Amino acid sequence: MGAFGALIFLALPLLVGLMVEQRGLTGQRAGTMASAYFATYFLASGSAFLWLHRVSAKIIGAIAYLLMACGLATGAADNSTMALGCGFALAGLGGGLLFSLAVDIIAGGRNSDKNFGWLLATQQLLAASFLYLTPGLSLEAVLLAVAGLCLLMLPGLLWLDRPPRTQQISTTAKQGPNGDSRMALSALAINFMALSALWAFVERIGSESGLESGELGFALSLSMLGGLTGALLVALVGKRWGRQLPLWSCGALFIGLCMAYRLDLNLGLYVVLTCALSFAWNVVLAYQMGVIAALDTTGTQASLIPAAQGAGAMLGPSLGGWLITGAGYSQLLTVVAGLVLLSIAAFSALALRASQVDNH
Repeated sequence: MGAFGALIFLALPLLVGLMVEQRGLTGQRAGTMASAYFATYFLASGSAFLWLHRVSAKIIGAIAYLLMACGLATGAADNSTMALGCGFALAGLGGGLLFSLAVDIIAGGRNSDKNFGWLLATQQLLAASFLYLTPGLSLEAVLLAVAGLCLLMLPGLLWLDRPPRTQQISTTAKQGPNGDSRMALSALAINFMALSALWAFVERIGSESGLESGELGFALSLSMLGGLTGALLVALVGKRWGRQLPLWSCGALFIGLCMAYRLDLNLGLYVVLTCALSFAWNVVLAYQMGVIAALDTTGTQASLIPAAQGAGAMLGPSLGGWLITGAGYSQLLTVVAGLVLLSIAAFSALALRASQVDNH
């Protein structure tokens, strides 16, 4: 469920490229289409505390898969921009439900840092397979492929059995929100805004350097292997090196990549940069989610991780499209680097408090 909830985001460069090339949309309009998906994704995940422990997980999962399938099929069936936007918005509701349910289950268990690493690894495997198999297809075929996969996943819900926990939520919620976890959720939203602003247009950056669509699809599928490496590293290492060292190391790598993307790129360099980008964001994201889970004293804040990501992803593509329309990719890369630095600095301070919670 977590992998399918993140698939549209991970396939975003491919989708943006297809919308520009096949539907004739500008970069700014394509970014707006992506933001339509993440706007409803945010609404679904932001309301998670209202329904997450009051409704059967099987019912939530089934509704989510059907919403994604119907939304993407709507976008494929009609060539109009309105239908595409409405389809993405409907699919966003399903994606937000799926990812919220997956994150809540993982955050409630032990070793959340490691388990979030396994979650991200699963996402990368699915996205790598998808991006490897879909280059050369039309936008309609790609959307229908994801819709079909969602329907195929429905029988897997038979093995998902978690009874509602209404009483648990009603007692823990009385403790009120935790300031540290709220701050961490805000920093996560900033980080995801920066990431989505860059990731939505990373395919366009390669295209501007003269790379062909087949080469770009190959590079993007390989980049998921970089993300898989980062996610598995977190899953295997956990908190052995603490949280600050990996956060700052990968944050510095991310900022360096923003500078390197300004170069004249060939296929080899583009593959290396994009693999490193995927590696860095997955390491950072796993530890960020682990910090939020550790700081969550009410048992309700960790379920808002998808909402924070959705808020950032809702703003990021539109911000990226606006920046490249007005000032080109150089300005986009500068703003992204600044936002990442701000987020890493916030999480560095919060990681110290999370360590104190872990020790107790």
